[in-house]
Amino acid sequence: MIRQLASGYRATLNRLAAAWLANGARGVSLWQDGSLVAAWPPGHQADEAHSAPICRGRRVLGELRVVGLTGAATRARLEADAALLGDLAAFNEEVDSIAAELIEAQDQLLALYRLNQATGSALHTDESLKSVACEAAGLLKAEAVCFALSVGHPLAVQSWRADGNAGPVIPAELCTRLAGHDGPQSVLASAEPSLAAAGVQHLVLIPLQVQGTLIAGVMGLVNGLAHTDAPTLKRAQAVADLAGSLIERGMLYQDQLGRIRLNTEMDLARTVQQNLLPQRAPTIGGLDIFARAIPALHVGGDFYDFVLAQDGSLVFSLGDVTGKGIPAAIIMAMTRTALRTKATFLPRPEPLAIIARANQDLYDDFTLVEMFATVIVGQILPREQRLRIANAGHAPVILQRAGEEPRLIEAGGIPLGVLPDPVCELQSEPFASGDLLVVASDGITEAQARNGDMFGLERLLALIYALAGKSATVIGEAIFAAVADYSRGQPQSDDQTLMVLRGVDLC
Repeated sequence: MIRQLASGYRATLNRLAAAWLANGARGVSLWQDGSLVAAWPPGHQADEAHSAPICRGRRVLGELRVVGLTGAATRARLEADAALLGDLAAFNEEVDSIAAELIEAQDQLLALYRLNQATGSALHTDESLKSVACEAAGLLKAEAVCFALSVGHPLAVQSWRADGNAGPVIPAELCTRLAGHDGPQSVLASAEPSLAAAGVQHLVLIPLQVQGTLIAGVMGLVNGLAHTDAPTLKRAQAVADLAGSLIERGMLYQDQLGRIRLNTEMDLARTVQQNLLPQRAPTIGGLDIFARAIPALHVGGDFYDFVLAQDGSLVFSLGDVTGKGIPAAIIMAMTRTALRTKATFLPRPEPLAIIARANQDLYDDFTLVEMFATVIVGQILPREQRLRIANAGHAPVILQRAGEEPRLIEAGGIPLGVLPDPVCELQSEPFASGDLLVVASDGITEAQARNGDMFGLERLLALIYALAGKSATVIGEAIFAAVADYSRGQPQSDDQTLMVLRGVDLC
């Protein structure tokens, strides 16, 4: 300290020595641990010198010696100058301490800045934690920093040094056992042989939090924080909090990525399913046709189809598979394909035969997945002005003859997939110009208002009666609009499918 004083305050010491020499002293000198540090004039002898200790508190730093003067006044002045040099040494030591603290604070700010920069663009948990560990090892003066996590699935303990290389292998069992505590846990190798085997003398484990909740995870400081104080622990906890936020961000990123992937796949599935349905109603003399399906989710279990048979008739079908979403969409595609194949290739595409053959193909698969489908298959022969229907448990099916009120055609059978042999009957009705057939899925009649009341069959019948004489498209659009208005503000709870067939004069 005296040597630093002599180096840093040379001009001040020169003036002090000059004042002694001007007052008659032959020499002035500074000593530390019995060794000469500085002398004025240089090379003078310090024999028979008077001396006074230079102290900081109770600690003796060195001596101030004066040669050639005696007396009480000399002694008092010598002690006063020695006390002044002691205060100057203390001031210099405090300045050095403050400077060191400022440098350390600057280093910490730079380390935090690098830490923020290093993790700012990291989206994957492993990358984020490695960046945190490398910067935190230098910031917290630890040999290495490790992370042990169990978020969704257990991860092995990973540790990194400040240079990015792998750190000591920390036993995962130890981290798991100590994870979940609400404060830092200090572990010594003397208490844990597994640490000593890994070359670790001291380990501090700090719990991690995600969304304010403790997770089965810790941040470990390897051979660091041996003498913990409040500021250091606060810095360590701040780094642990940053790690927790990065883990949370990584989890949210992965979750969002999964949702985007799922939505993309669901949009593709919706497109595929919509393309399976007829893109436009067929054109056939004597008929005006409207059809539309609106799934409750991306995909649904409702379907409709049209096939122009070789005998000039129109075969149509509409079905509703139990359930919603992907499972219902898969069964819907199977059912629609089976019905279409039979309607296309049977020599006589009668509705009852189509239902029976499709049920034979689908029964085993429906039984395995414990699902079924209500289906109506119809055939219109415009020139014969005849409607044939085979109804496998589907409702509502509404027929309105010209000049009459609409009436419900009851289902004459049970759904496909319930029994190996279908229980169904063929129904035949006249179907001439002005007659109207409306087939809907239960998503139409069961649409709910805010108070929980359903749209219902009575409203549908009244609407059909009021629209008698309109085109099929006008009737269909009006029914969908009425259902949407009735259930406004409520989520669509089921698929909504509607088919309208209206007899018109043959051209």
